[in-house]
Amino acid sequence: MTSLEVYKSRLSKGLLDFFEKYEASLKELINKLESDNLLLKNFSDAQVTRLMKIEDSCNGPFKLANDLNGIFNLDRNKMKERLAHAKRAFDTDNDVRVAQHLYAVLPIAYHTTLEKLRIYLLFFIDWAKFNIKIENIKGVGEALNPLKLKYPDNKYLKYFDPKTRNAFGHYTFFWEPGGKLKLCKHLFDDNPDEIELAKLMMELSNLSSLINGFYLAYKDKFNLPELDPAMIER
Repeated sequence: MTSLEVYKSRLSKGLLDFFEKYEASLKELINKLESDNLLLKNFSDAQVTRLMKIEDSCNGPFKLANDLNGIFNLDRNKMKERLAHAKRAFDTDNDVRVAQHLYAVLPIAYHTTLEKLRIYLLFFIDWAKFNIKIENIKGVGEALNPLKLKYPDNKYLKYFDPKTRNAFGHYTFFWEPGGKLKLCKHLFDDNPDEIELAKLMMELSNLSSLINGFYLAYKDKFNLPELDPAMIER
C-alpha cells in the first residue's frame, strides 16, 4: 500500500468520502506542476529534517483542539467525567471556562493547519519560475493565488476559501452562546457569516485531510522520506 492508501484506511467514513471528492484534483495538481517543470524533487537530509520539525510544530494546536473538543462527548456521563478531568487540569470549577479554552485554540489550529499547506507549497514548488522569492510569501493566500491563476479550474485549489482564514487571521470573529461562531468580513460587518462549532470542527478535519493528502501524494510519487506517523495521526 502507498502512504496515501494507508492514511486513507485510517480515516472515518465521512472524512474519507470528503477526501475522495478532492483526491483526483489533488493528484492532477501535482501532475500539472510536474509537467510544467515547477516542482523541486531533490532535498538534503537537513532540509527534510527541518520540514518535519516545522510540521510537528504546526500540528500542536490541531491536536489540542481535538483533545478539547473530545471533552464534549454526546454521551452525557463520559462528558461529565472528561469535563471533571479538564477542570482539575485547568484549576477551575467553571464549565464555561473549559469551553472558552476550546474556542480560543480553534482559530489558532485553523491558522496553523493552513500554514502547514503554505510550508509544503514553499518546500515543493520552484517559486523562482514564478518570479517570486519565497521570503515574500508571508501567508498561505500568497502561495495559493499564483497557483489559482495558473490552474483556475483545479477543484483542490478552489476548496481553500479565504473567508474563514481571513476572519481568523484578522481576529474579526466572535462566539455567541450555544457554540455559534460569527465570521466578520470587517470589524463592523452587519451581516457576519455563522458557523456552528460542530461544523467548524468538521471543516478543520477536512482541511487537515486535504493538506496531509497533498504531502502523502507527493511523497508517494517522488519517493520522499516517511514522516513520523504522529505528525499526521488525526
